[in-house]
Amino acid sequence: MSTEGPLARVLAHFGLPTLAEQLPDEFRARFGLAPAAQYGIACRDVPSACAAAEALGAGPFLMGSVAAVGWHEAGVPRPRCQLEVGLGYAGSTQVEFLGPGRGTDFYSASLAGAEARLHHAGIYQRGVERLGAGLVAAGHREAVRGGLTLGGCLSFDYRYYDTRAELGIYIEILDFRALARPLDLEPLVRGGAALVRWGRLAASP
Repeated sequence: MSTEGPLARVLAHFGLPTLAEQLPDEFRARFGLAPAAQYGIACRDVPSACAAAEALGAGPFLMGSVAAVGWHEAGVPRPRCQLEVGLGYAGSTQVEFLGPGRGTDFYSASLAGAEARLHHAGIYQRGVERLGAGLVAAGHREAVRGGLTLGGCLSFDYRYYDTRAELGIYIEILDFRALARPLDLEPLVRGGAALVRWGRLAASP
């Protein structure tokens, strides 16, 4: 994962470490984890964070408040959980800004007075159940799980594991599939964000 160009500028702006610093290859090898593909960044204000990142050459970002379908924290369902999300790319690396939201303090609790903090490393990989079992057996509890399945057409499965004692951040393992094949989010996110931006420009006087 390159940390040059827009990504380096975004990390420097928010005072964040690289995932290479936070997630050693040895840790990934120990648990059979793929390379991280996403910077999960907790922030106080998603639109402001996305605007700052776009000014540094990242994005465009697709923003919104979304229902966290199937959200469970420590095994307890949170049916009214709403997440504030800004999703985009800095170069080829996915960046996800996560605001305080509603019905959970999972992201905001990590801020500790800061405007933004590196919250998690996102890893897209099949076998969430198996990989998670290895992490849990090593003492990294499952903090959050969520997702949905629409028959064999579409499935979203994501789990957060509390690796903070060893890494200082959470690990998120995600498996998103369409027709049983890995779902490539990049063209969807880039295209959706570009359409939203075009719509705003067209609507402006």
